[in-house]
Amino acid sequence: MGQTHASWLAEPHNARTKRSRLSYFLSALLLFLALLCLFHQLPVPSPLFLVSPASAPLFDLQGHRGARGLAPESTLFAFAAGLKAGVTTLELDVTLAADGTPFVWHDERALDSKCSGDAVGKRLEDLTYAEIKALDCGKTLPEFPRQVAHPGARIQTLDQVLQFGLCVAPKGGLQWNVESKVQPPGYNSTFSAEKYTQVILDTLKRHDVIDRVIFQSFYWRTLHLSKLSTPSLCTSALIAPFIHTLPADKASLWLDGHTLDAQPGNTTSLRVAQAAASLGADIVSPLHGAPGESGDAAYVPFTDAQMTHEAHRLGVHVLPWTVNAVLTADRMHDVGAEGIITDFPDEMHAWAVEKGVRVPPRRSERRVEKCLREALARDRP
Repeated sequence: MGQTHASWLAEPHNARTKRSRLSYFLSALLLFLALLCLFHQLPVPSPLFLVSPASAPLFDLQGHRGARGLAPESTLFAFAAGLKAGVTTLELDVTLAADGTPFVWHDERALDSKCSGDAVGKRLEDLTYAEIKALDCGKTLPEFPRQVAHPGARIQTLDQVLQFGLCVAPKGGLQWNVESKVQPPGYNSTFSAEKYTQVILDTLKRHDVIDRVIFQSFYWRTLHLSKLSTPSLCTSALIAPFIHTLPADKASLWLDGHTLDAQPGNTTSLRVAQAAASLGADIVSPLHGAPGESGDAAYVPFTDAQMTHEAHRLGVHVLPWTVNAVLTADRMHDVGAEGIITDFPDEMHAWAVEKGVRVPPRRSERRVEKCLREALARDRP
């Protein structure tokens, strides 16, 4: 050691300077290569939640079916209510009509509790475009006393909902969380996962919103197919405790061959995070807990700190649903969730502001109403 140190000091100044520069260069190069290797080995979280140019990411406040607690779900009025409330993301479901048109509707059938018309009780996949458009789905539901009825409200196509959102936020600041309602073979879906995925992605690309969309599903095959088709697409693996009640072969169908029991970890929370990561999903979207909300006597959380910490370690975001109480929102935020899906985005926006959680300001009601009038005019029978 001493000899090496002495010879270093004894070198001419120019030689030492050149060697020093070379040493720094080689060290920097090695560090860069090491970081590059690490970057390629570790999963990188999707930037979808980083929707603000400010340094801190926005909390992803998602309006469930627009704003189901405020207006008839999945109608233009519900999406308008969500936009006025200040959501970052409109969450919605897509079902195909008999001719393959993607409609924004959650239920397999047009239920009489939500709609009236000749097609009530029938599966949307068996109905034509005209039959679906003839339904009146502006009813209120007793479990949502704050809902405002909108008689004559019609089920919208995915094109119509995207067009409405782009009118309100043409330059960004709004995202869509699009759920494919296709089911595994052996259930009731007429169309394949491949068909659903193709139709939905084609529609998103036609409106040039792929980089503003989360694609979610309980049927994980659609997520796998969408990543193969569009690698940059942000995908979200929906999951709920019901998966445990299914026989192993049925559970495997929903999870595209993945099974929770085969995942590393000794708890459900760890295995859920591992399963989502092994699928290649950017987000895992679990039920927050049940029954009811945090604070209820029998409530048991499903989304917990162990799940979120493991997901984050694997580079996966966490987005629980459907959070409708402040205590539940507190719990989900405290365990590290990057956002929530809620029926009451107005209440959750107020909660976030009071708690100091970063959410965007509420949008101009005038602009939302203008775009709503234009959308309704385009959709007149």
